[in-house]
Amino acid sequence: MRTRNLSRQCLSLIELDQPVDPANRAGDVRVRMVHRAIAFVHALRLHLRSQSDDALLQRWLPAQDWPRVAQSSVRPEAIMQGLGQDLRQCLREGRIDPCLAAGIDTTLSAMTASAASCERIRNTPVPFSYTLLLHRTAYLYCFLLPFGLVDTTGFMTPFVVAIVAYTFFGLDALGDEIEEPFGLESNDLPLDTLCRAIEINLRESLGETDLPPPLLPVDYLLT
Repeated sequence: MRTRNLSRQCLSLIELDQPVDPANRAGDVRVRMVHRAIAFVHALRLHLRSQSDDALLQRWLPAQDWPRVAQSSVRPEAIMQGLGQDLRQCLREGRIDPCLAAGIDTTLSAMTASAASCERIRNTPVPFSYTLLLHRTAYLYCFLLPFGLVDTTGFMTPFVVAIVAYTFFGLDALGDEIEEPFGLESNDLPLDTLCRAIEINLRESLGETDLPPPLLPVDYLLT
């Protein structure tokens, strides 16, 4: 949503004489900012997964930006700085009213905050003491449960306890599985699919028609 807002704001609030040309990145700050937004979402995906794809990022960034981005340890932040410089250029050249520029800056700040939130989720695992307590509590509860049910359920006690234990240990395993949601496991977030959808939306907003197809599930799974 934030990237769509940024694209809309850039294309409608920044005043240039020429119409939008997706191929004119160097001469049209609107196109450059939308392309930087595409690079930002891909860089964030790669950063969260500890991956690297220099060719992909170079495709969406101005050539003079790449040395600075390549040397950064947090590439999404380096790309965001480029977006801020583009906005400052528009203000300096009088291409946008300062009051309207504040709205674009708010959108950029929200994108930065979203990226920081994802980084906190990735870098803050559940403390081991919490995990240990959950494990021990589940085992202790399932061990004592038959003594509380035997008078009520009789010979069905083992079956009832098995169902309850399956539920408890399943929830425990689920917590371990979603603790780090940005990986490549089957239950992780489909970041490739999300980034492709954002890329299609932003390129379509520039008037492009030669768009990549959306990513489809492979063996019922999205990556």
